[in-house]
Amino acid sequence: VPDGTMALVVDHKIRYVRTLEYRNVPAVVQVWIGAVKGASFDIHYLVQDPVTGEDCVKASSHLAFVDEATGRVQRLTPIQKDGLAPYRH
Repeated sequence: VPDGTMALVVDHKIRYVRTLEYRNVPAVVQVWIGAVKGASFDIHYLVQDPVTGEDCVKASSHLAFVDEATGRVQRLTPIQKDGLAPYRH
């Protein structure tokens, strides 16, 4: 993100599917990029039980870049879109 640009969480959704029991083993967390639009993109998260592999939490965040000085939303550049491409699912 260039200087003078902020990443703004426009929307965040979280769905608890089942309880994640405490274990002395780290949970499995998958993160990927979903939709990439002209001025925003989605990040998705999946938290899984490390023992059973069952889904415990599903979440997503909708982000946009905002000019710090003006507060205006900035369009994603081709370079920014290309940077997200390897993480698209």
